Amino acid sequence: MLVEYMFHISGILVCALFLNFLSILLAMLLETIVFISVCFSRGIDLHHRPYERLPSYRSGLWVSAAYHALHHIHPTGYFSSYITLFDRIFGTAHHFYKKNITMTGASGALGSHMKRLLEKEGAIVTTLKYGIDYDYHHYDGLKKCLSETDILFLCHGSKYEDAQQANCDSFVKIIELFKAVKPRQLAPAEIWAVGSEIECHPCFGIKKLKVYAASKRNYARYARQFYRDRDIQYRHLVHSAFTSRMGPGLMSANFAAKMSLFMIKRGFRYIPVTYTGFAWLNYFRFIANF
Repeated sequence: MLVEYMFHISGILVCALFLNFLSILLAMLLETIVFISVCFSRGIDLHHRPYERLPSYRSGLWVSAAYHALHHIHPTGYFSSYITLFDRIFGTAHHFYKKNITMTGASGALGSHMKRLLEKEGAIVTTLKYGIDYDYHHYDGLKKCLSETDILFLCHGSKYEDAQQANCDSFVKIIELFKAVKPRQLAPAEIWAVGSEIECHPCFGIKKLKVYAASKRNYARYARQFYRDRDIQYRHLVHSAFTSRMGPGLMSANFAAKMSLFMIKRGFRYIPVTYTGFAWLNYFRFIANF
């Protein structure tokens, strides 16, 4: 605390090179008053509160005590003091180094690029394969892996075959299993799940899309509950169509992955990567009643 105070005073003194003496004096006085008050309160202030377990951070402009506590857990991130602007600009609103990320769909177009980018950030990525590690009727084999997971990333899916099981039922069952087996820690467990703009827009008369659309919309109803759960940090990724084995798109999977990670690093919980604008419109539907 004393070291931080001295750094602040040093920074103010540097400003003496181009500001008048009175403003420097007032700034030093204010900083000293804050320092003394924190000393008398034994470190308890608006940004420092004792927590047995942190609630999930609600994205916003202001820095809360729960958000600032993440800086003490991960000193290389979460630098913002009063507003989150610094972390949003410089991408320091997340910490990946040595985080254990368990990921489904890593062999897909989006998943393969996300895996590469996360490993580049220093994360340890474990991939789960359908038919080997789990199937739509058996999930118990995931318990050990999920119990050691920091971030669960659900990136699998299907456009036509078994769409309901792939895009909704399996997501919900794996998330609920993760919540059940993950030991309670100071920071909440984190979950990312890939949605779709079709949560919002119509099928445009394409009959084949109806099953896919229904499965994604069914999951979105569960996703909204996870989004509001204070015991987990849930992030919902909503993309426009991108080029993959499921079909063509106006953006590449690599671009979708880079933009997704760009926004996650800046603290967003709802991640719209769109060239149509539907994902932005979907946000208002997502946070409201379906």
